[in-house]
Amino acid sequence: DIEFDIALTIEKGASLWLIGDDTITLNNESGSVSADVVGNYALKDEYLEIDNFNYSHPGIIELEVSAGLDFKSDALVEKVGVYLNNWDIGKFLSTYDLSVAAINQHFVIKNWRLGGEVAGTFLYESEGALSLEADFSGINVEDLFQQRIALEGLSGNISWSNSSIMRESIIGWDKLTLLSVEMGPSRFNFETIGETIQVPLIKIPFIPEGELRLANVNCSHCLQPNRHIQLAAQLSPTPINSLWRMTGSDGSPVEGMVETAMPGVSYQNGRMELDGGMTVNLFEGVIELNHLVMEDPAGLLPKLQGDITVRRIDLEALTKTYDFGRITGRVDGHVRDFE
Repeated sequence: DIEFDIALTIEKGASLWLIGDDTITLNNESGSVSADVVGNYALKDEYLEIDNFNYSHPGIIELEVSAGLDFKSDALVEKVGVYLNNWDIGKFLSTYDLSVAAINQHFVIKNWRLGGEVAGTFLYESEGALSLEADFSGINVEDLFQQRIALEGLSGNISWSNSSIMRESIIGWDKLTLLSVEMGPSRFNFETIGETIQVPLIKIPFIPEGELRLANVNCSHCLQPNRHIQLAAQLSPTPINSLWRMTGSDGSPVEGMVETAMPGVSYQNGRMELDGGMTVNLFEGVIELNHLVMEDPAGLLPKLQGDITVRRIDLEALTKTYDFGRITGRVDGHVRDFE
């Protein structure tokens, strides 16, 4: 057998690492960075045991890894333990230059402002058993490039395994801005059983007025492309102007309120079906949308189908808004299977 104990310390300076097609530059102005690994390699069994790999950069990241690699097995990796004792994301990104790195084509690190602290454990054991425990606080995320999302004060604990054992978790944030729509603080509990996530209730307040409630949220096969999501949704009266910002405009050309009650919302394979309906109080009347079906809701050109019912719309208020003359009276109508 071959036993090894290797240690490395960088007191001050810079280093360049090549990882695949990406480069990581460490600019260490003060303090020391240490890395050491202890293990052995069994020549006869062709088995590598890493008892402990420790990477320490005080105040920035403390990481320990253990692993077992069986080079006679097709699976190769027999076990892995990753113990992230502390990771200050903001300090890490200011010390380790990842400006050219990318998680995927949609997440190039230089296009995001990230901060907060994370600690956790990831375990892979024999026969494919996986488990994850993570604690995080003060997480801030901002999309600097497309300005689609900004998240402030994300915190919580996530507990998950791919077994049939139920795990409880909690997550919350101080402020969320999604497509220019501002939302206030929210915090909720959820349960995981393998690839199934269950959330009893999520309350998301809109700024300055309104609240979205998602109840009995159930996501099955969450890690698969054919994941199935079911929930009930209710939107209390919310100003149209608050939601209109999703279009990229500063404000809505009309004033009014939107509310919804959808006892059944289902999503699978790019298709969202909504039981119940949406009510829009507009032009001193009511517009109701029912039997809604949306194809590719997360795509560039989502397709919406359903029924529209118009009740008591004030034509004078409508014509004043769009400035094409003056028409008085009220109108009712119904459109079936619009697209």
